[in-house]
Amino acid sequence: MLSKELYCYRILKTYSLLVDFVGEPPGRNVPSPVEGETYRQWQDRVLGNKVSDVVLYKPYEPAPQTRLNTLQNQASACSLEKMFQAFAKEKDRKTREKVEDAAASTADRYQHFPRDTLNDICAELAPVLVPSVKELLDRFQEGATDLKTEALIRQLIVQYNDAVLALRKETALARPAS
Repeated sequence: MLSKELYCYRILKTYSLLVDFVGEPPGRNVPSPVEGETYRQWQDRVLGNKVSDVVLYKPYEPAPQTRLNTLQNQASACSLEKMFQAFAKEKDRKTREKVEDAAASTADRYQHFPRDTLNDICAELAPVLVPSVKELLDRFQEGATDLKTEALIRQLIVQYNDAVLALRKETALARPAS
């Protein structure tokens, strides 16, 4: 069941009316507006017969000498505070969902890349690539249309590490002992 505050928020969005009532909302969705409907017809259709003490909040200008605490007592805005808290929670939930969707989309986008991208890079760098690097990149270009970014980077790091170790070993052997 939908909370009363969220139902009141939906009434505000649909009808531009701030409303409060005692009881449970009749359903999840607020019915669409009906042209020429009276307040009583609207109340029966939108709020049903299981609610009572229906109040509409409307702007009015109080007399200048009215004390503020009198206005606060007349407004009795406890339910409005709850309604605005529900608005904030709903907004936070929607924002969180959008951020999570964007993060998932970004992660998915960079998890794979088209094989054509690697083909283009290899073609561009072909004149300067050594044969062993060309062979490694050719192996990645075989098969699937999309390449796994992590697997390619991992393999490149391993190959680079092996090359550095081999070079260091060769350099150490070539040095004369002192």
